[in-house]
Amino acid sequence: MINYFNNNNDPNEIPVDSSTPRTVIASIPDNSPKGVFRRFLGEAGIVGRVIAILVIGGAMLTFIGFNGYRYVSTSIAEMLVNPYDALNAADDLAGVLDDSVVNGASVDSGNTLSGGSTSSVGKPGGGTSSNSTVTVQTPSNQNTTRSIVSSAGFTHPGVMVSLGQLNTTKKRIGASESPWGSVTVQAKSSAQATKKPTLTGMVRIDDLSKACDPFNPGSGCVTNCGYESNPNFGCKDETGDAVAAYTQALLWYYTGDEAYAQSSIAILNGWSSVLRGHLGDNRAVQLAWSAESFVRAAEIMRYTYSPTDGKASFNVDQFNTMLQSAFVPTLSKYGYSGYNGNWELSAIDAKMSIAVYTDNRALFNSALAQWRARVPVYIYLKSDGPQPREPAGGEHSGSTELGCFWLSNKAEECKTKPKSDPKANYQNGQIQETCRDFWHVGMGLGSMLNAAETAAIQGVDLYGEQQERIMTGLSYTAQIALAYPSAGYPQGFCNGVSGLKSPSMGLPFEVAYNAYVTRKGVTFKTISIPGLPSRNYSNGDPVRTIIEQNAGRKETVSLMTAWETLTHRQVGN
Repeated sequence: MINYFNNNNDPNEIPVDSSTPRTVIASIPDNSPKGVFRRFLGEAGIVGRVIAILVIGGAMLTFIGFNGYRYVSTSIAEMLVNPYDALNAADDLAGVLDDSVVNGASVDSGNTLSGGSTSSVGKPGGGTSSNSTVTVQTPSNQNTTRSIVSSAGFTHPGVMVSLGQLNTTKKRIGASESPWGSVTVQAKSSAQATKKPTLTGMVRIDDLSKACDPFNPGSGCVTNCGYESNPNFGCKDETGDAVAAYTQALLWYYTGDEAYAQSSIAILNGWSSVLRGHLGDNRAVQLAWSAESFVRAAEIMRYTYSPTDGKASFNVDQFNTMLQSAFVPTLSKYGYSGYNGNWELSAIDAKMSIAVYTDNRALFNSALAQWRARVPVYIYLKSDGPQPREPAGGEHSGSTELGCFWLSNKAEECKTKPKSDPKANYQNGQIQETCRDFWHVGMGLGSMLNAAETAAIQGVDLYGEQQERIMTGLSYTAQIALAYPSAGYPQGFCNGVSGLKSPSMGLPFEVAYNAYVTRKGVTFKTISIPGLPSRNYSNGDPVRTIIEQNAGRKETVSLMTAWETLTHRQVGN
């Protein structure tokens, strides 16, 4: 039973006490080993609690390495405040040793998905109480009840995740439902949760030979990013900090712990105080990757957080200036069409996110137009004809150039000068980068779906416009990935070219499954793929099957796909 300390009359509302943050703690039977331990911590003094946490931390160090130390330091800090925090800290520690997901440990996953249902805040199919308990607070300085519609017609928060979606997940975490509670524990223990801004990897714009000094930046700083991160001046720092800011923004909302809000703001304010632009061959995709996560974090912080006395505020104007000067010009003018699809799709997601955040209707419409042009040339349907549609720009026109583009120039015919027609064999549902590697497929699909999700929150149904194409592409990708461990790639896959990698990936299946199955009530279907062995999928749905198979593994945290169990697993609208 959960004690919500509910002071209002709405059973679907997160409990709010306007004066004091409240703690939600799942009760544990008093006669259980964990119950006995919890009672001990609740009644023990500070010294007793420290000793107990150190013992568990030592055990964790033995089993899972350095994360044990991270938990020890975090838990001691928490438990010095009051016994209730000590209890929850102990549960976090114990959960890591049994059912939690940290560094790929197994999880009480609750991994059975319910299909075809409408949006509901109730317990989803297969959801069970997790042994990992997270302290969930709703402090008076957190907005959980008001979405804002701007004069430009945009709903806020409304970049990738809506207020309703955040609230649905927050309630599940507070109720210790699985897998949300376990994944939150994983997020709290991640490197992203404690990361601070790293600004010194950039170079000064007025002297590119000097490292950026945030205390004396001169005219400001820039990243310099080449292909394959050579050179790498601030590149991985920027993308890493962007994902960290987003992780911390989510943790602020789900836990109510202001320390996460302050950490996210420190990153956002730090970068916006010095970043003035991007240099290098990879600049156009570098800034897109960074903006995708930066803006999601900024949107959550801007519309859900008010700092308490003495705490730092999010510098909205400074962040807006950074977006307009260091991101929008390249996103609006760069010729992405000739590149692999993941580049332009990341740019589209970034542009759409910035458009919503800055209430720029013209920029939003431009991103919509780009999405509508790129998606039909990124995923092939047999109804397109004998070959995929050609992307704009003319760089990949004709059967030779188009075939080599889709085969990632790996066919022998594509390695000669001039190239000759590889006579590519296209399969229904194939992605433009399938023959390159599945990691880039995941990047392209992730950005494509993220943009569609933002558009959906803003009332534009891109999912519906390309429903058959997107669902077929995801089924195709899931079926290939599921078959590979036992059967490898099908005979003739990608024209039999060499150099294909195993389909390791971080695909955004949660976002798509929520959009189509939970929200729209349609299911992914098994498609026919030449040479692929027959297999039974859960409810005949390969996407559902791969989600269930991946449940309990370490959560995907990448450039554009991060913590999607916590944002989109069965949250509906």
